[in-house]
Amino acid sequence: MQPDPELVAALNLLPGAAGGYARLGQKKKAILAVIVWSVFLLPPSCGVMSGAVAVIAAIDGYLQAQQLKEGHPIGQWTWFRKHLKIAEHAPADDKYGD
Repeated sequence: MQPDPELVAALNLLPGAAGGYARLGQKKKAILAVIVWSVFLLPPSCGVMSGAVAVIAAIDGYLQAQQLKEGHPIGQWTWFRKHLKIAEHAPADDKYGD
């Protein structure tokens, strides 16, 4: 089942800015988003930059979910419109000289 891009964006707008990433399977990016969001709660930002982090995470999550919806694989650290490239012809395993 493909994640809905709008749902992923909405989850990334919630406090912590990581629910959408978790839904996409980007667990490491979710952990990073929570850490960055939490750090920006402290002075001098006092939460203003946390809001910006959430908006950026929402946009990124939406675009990553769109990539999945279009059939492109994404990785733990793919961002915005980037996706994993799948080689059309994988090189043969030449380990044994066959």
